Amino acid sequence: MARKPVYKTPLGRRLAKVREKFGMERHEFAALLGGISSSALANYERGDNVPDASVLAAYHEKLGINIGWLVTEKGDMFDDPSKAPAPTAQVDPELMEKLYIAVASAYGERYERPPHHHIARTATELFNMLMARVADVRDTVIVDAVIPALAKELVKKISKPET
Repeated sequence: MARKPVYKTPLGRRLAKVREKFGMERHEFAALLGGISSSALANYERGDNVPDASVLAAYHEKLGINIGWLVTEKGDMFDDPSKAPAPTAQVDPELMEKLYIAVASAYGERYERPPHHHIARTATELFNMLMARVADVRDTVIVDAVIPALAKELVKKISKPET
């Protein structure tokens, strides 16, 4: 079993969060950034060392990361999402949790419990609907605005009697 990561600084936690957003291992991500080793990246993520300006600039220039967010966690993670490489075929757990909550809320409005075997399926259906409406699912502001509309559509769908 892998050990749970320890972050000594908020900056280190955010650096790790960026890498995890891309679904990459440290050695892959360090190569993507260019000019730093995976051990240096590990030290930055743990908070043992603070990255210098050139490393922070690489996050911005190569990945479109908002440096203000990286340093303060204010604003959006991505300053320019078009610069970011497409994430790997991994699903964002935070997004799936939001969709799960939307499913539970939709059923809750009807004073019903979602059938256990339908939760994942329904959350996946919401994900597919989201993908059809949002250009970049990494844009949390847009995603957070669209999910409630999807939940309302789900309420209407589950309100219709089955024929």
